[in-house]
Amino acid sequence: FEGAVSSGKLEVYLKEGSFDYEKFRINLMEVDAALFRVRPIFGGEGLIPMYSHFEGLKGYIAVDDTTNRSGRKKKRFHKYPILHVSEDSYVFYDQSYVYESVYDSADFYFKCDPFVFDSLDDFKEETMAIKGEFRSAGIFPTFKEELRIQEDYSFGFKTQAPESGFDFYGDYAKFDNEIKLSNEGLRGAGQIDFMTSSSVSENFIFFPDSTMGMSKYTNKGQTKDEGMEVPDVVGNGVMVTFVPKDEILKARAVREPLKFFNGEAEMKGITYLTKKEMTGRGLMYFKEAELGSRKFNYGRWVIDADTSDFNLLGVGKPEPGVENPLDFNSTNLNAHVDFKERKGEFKSNDGTTIVEFPKNQYICYMDMFTWLMDNDEVELSKSGADINIDAGGLDLAGSNFFSIHPDQDSLNFRAPKAKFVLKENVIYCDKVEFVDVADARIFPPDNKLTIRKKAKMDDLEGAEILANSVTKYHKITEAHVSIKARKKYQASGKYPYIDSKGEEQIIFFADIQPDTLLQTRAKGEIDEDKNFHLSDRFDFYGGVELAASDQFLTFDGATRINHDCDEFAKNWLKFRTEVDPNNIQIPVSTEMQDLEGNAIAVGLVRRNAADMDDIKVYPAFLSALDSVGDYTMFTASGVLNYNEDAKEFRIASPEKLINRAEKGNYISLHIESCGMEGDGQIDMALNLPDVEFKPYGVVGYDASTKKTTMNLTGGLEFYMDKKVIDLVTEDIKATEGLGAIDFDRTTLKQAVTELVSKEEAENMQEQYTIDGASSIKKLPKEMATAPMYFSNLRLEWNDRARGFISKPITGLVSTFGDPLFKDFTLRWAVQYSVEGGNIGTKMGYLVELPGTQDGPPGNYYFFGFERRKNITMVQITSSNKELQNYIVELKDDKKKVKKLNFDLRTKSDKMITFKGLFGE
Repeated sequence: FEGAVSSGKLEVYLKEGSFDYEKFRINLMEVDAALFRVRPIFGGEGLIPMYSHFEGLKGYIAVDDTTNRSGRKKKRFHKYPILHVSEDSYVFYDQSYVYESVYDSADFYFKCDPFVFDSLDDFKEETMAIKGEFRSAGIFPTFKEELRIQEDYSFGFKTQAPESGFDFYGDYAKFDNEIKLSNEGLRGAGQIDFMTSSSVSENFIFFPDSTMGMSKYTNKGQTKDEGMEVPDVVGNGVMVTFVPKDEILKARAVREPLKFFNGEAEMKGITYLTKKEMTGRGLMYFKEAELGSRKFNYGRWVIDADTSDFNLLGVGKPEPGVENPLDFNSTNLNAHVDFKERKGEFKSNDGTTIVEFPKNQYICYMDMFTWLMDNDEVELSKSGADINIDAGGLDLAGSNFFSIHPDQDSLNFRAPKAKFVLKENVIYCDKVEFVDVADARIFPPDNKLTIRKKAKMDDLEGAEILANSVTKYHKITEAHVSIKARKKYQASGKYPYIDSKGEEQIIFFADIQPDTLLQTRAKGEIDEDKNFHLSDRFDFYGGVELAASDQFLTFDGATRINHDCDEFAKNWLKFRTEVDPNNIQIPVSTEMQDLEGNAIAVGLVRRNAADMDDIKVYPAFLSALDSVGDYTMFTASGVLNYNEDAKEFRIASPEKLINRAEKGNYISLHIESCGMEGDGQIDMALNLPDVEFKPYGVVGYDASTKKTTMNLTGGLEFYMDKKVIDLVTEDIKATEGLGAIDFDRTTLKQAVTELVSKEEAENMQEQYTIDGASSIKKLPKEMATAPMYFSNLRLEWNDRARGFISKPITGLVSTFGDPLFKDFTLRWAVQYSVEGGNIGTKMGYLVELPGTQDGPPGNYYFFGFERRKNITMVQITSSNKELQNYIVELKDDKKKVKKLNFDLRTKSDKMITFKGLFGE
């Protein structure tokens, strides 16, 4: 039959069996498995099937004695049923629940000797013992043992290795302690000695290819001279795995780190000990550092790693509840740590290793660095080759230090050498050529930078600032610089101002920083007592500004010119402009002031006096007015400069300073002769209502003679009946022998240039010179409105007359635009008066035409102008009867326009007085 047979605590699963009634037994011819059910080891009811079973079992079960088939004599035959095993049987440990069938039944099993086991109904489990031999797949030699029930309800044993120990995996090692077998595997307590290591465990588990167990692990350090070079290692709670075929012993830290080098280093990871070396994988922990690698190579006092990550940890205890963050972090390094030399050397594997300073909020790219263990310092260095960095479009060529602070916008610089001091959390950067911030290039003193926590960079003392880094216009020295971010810094420093002669003066900029457009700007103040000068001819005090994109500084203050001319008071001129030291041009307006708001003047000034004796014209060149109400008759505006070759200060437009033929007023002061001269438009300040005379010409002041002179061309604008002027014109044209105006000796060309254009003036001069005056039929409209248009009007200030007196010969260009171009006896004078009186300024001109040699004398024409209260009176005296009659017959309303009246004066007293001005 086949099936299952249960006999007491025994269950047998048969493929083939038979029952022999005569012998009253069950023959076991082919058994699949046989197992026992046993009482609970720790007490309790029921039977528990065992997890081990017999295979290959042959024999029989004696059910009872043949004389007790009925079972009535149980007490007598209490040992029945009895199991008789006639051949060797086996217990295997290849079940999946036993370490996933690691114990192959082919060479790992317990072979039971034939045995007889009685009392199958009620045997005592603790007495069960089946002799046989144990084969352990080469872990130990085959040895005899008794199979017993184990606590996990499997068959096994507990035994002690012989005193000499068992060979362990052949001759790789020895094992000399307890050995246990159950479904928990082949285990043992004891010691495994392999090479320089010793592993002691209460619970080794032995596998066919390896042994592992939580152990106390020790490796004896030794040098090459002593044998294989390995470090000293100790550890408790170490999972040791011995793999004999590979001749390797693995020690993995589980409960606590492995300790190396007399406790100076610890490891979380695993070590590999072979007959040649010790290697490892994991994290090595030092005093305040950690080194991670997939492969460490250990020497007696050395750790090497081809590829590793190195971190420095914070010094001291972290704040409660706060993890102590990394102070220094780097990856992909070739590492060499020497505990005798007390340093670690690290080199980048790809040429550029990223080093992180989390507390400093910086990263850097370095080739190599050295960790000085006892000093808690790291020395970093980079080779001369540039580092290739993907900087997201930033121009970071050559930089290797980068701020990762969110407010610093990737501030960066190049530092080939640096030192990180762990206790201070400070990076000391060396060989820093410069730091680019905004548009400036900042050069640290001694090429050093210091970076503290949160990316705070120490202020620089004695730095240089180049602004900007492209134009390189400006250099600031001995600077105190506070670098805040890639686009922000604040500084103060000294600026070497070098004048045209190479003399250096220092300007202190108290405020230097970039503006919103990232352009460096600086502001400074120069006190008056500093005796600062823009050049040896221009003193200065006030504010100074620098804009990096502008080549020159902007001066906003006051300048005073240097000369020894006592006639010209020297006053401070308020101005603001850029100053080129080699071509100083100070802006000059017609309304100039010093810094206190007091008016100053340039040119010829008429004194506005309350006393007739105080009326005068005086020269001024950046000089204070004698009186607030003084009137500037001639001035110039534009820019002031000094011409070294000519030894004179000049004021004009920049164009006219280059080319005197350009339009505009010009004035100069010669510092040796102290003479002043100028050209342009002059306001004669007649103060005669409805009369205006603003001619063009040249003015001059001779310091040696104290004389003020003019040579003018211009139209006297006033109302006059055209017939009156026509009669004068006809007489002039009819007079023979009158000279022609000399273009080269007059200021006529200048006047035409100013009124019309340079081209018109040159054309007129060319036509006049080649074809004569008669060829000019029409004058420009700008010259055609004046009743009398003078030229070659040469005036000189006369103190006695308190006015300007002309030379006898004057040119008359035209009358009401009718060309004349004659040069003859024509006197002109103006006498100034006090302001506000009933009788004011007097002006007059006298035309005297020559007669013929044998005929009557020529006619004269005198026009006298005089202010009476707010009316200008024009009195005409002439020897021309036709003119006299015309004026007499002219109605009164034709002799008045606005505030000007004219009439004939038959008496010649006014003309005689006028001629008296000329000494006649």
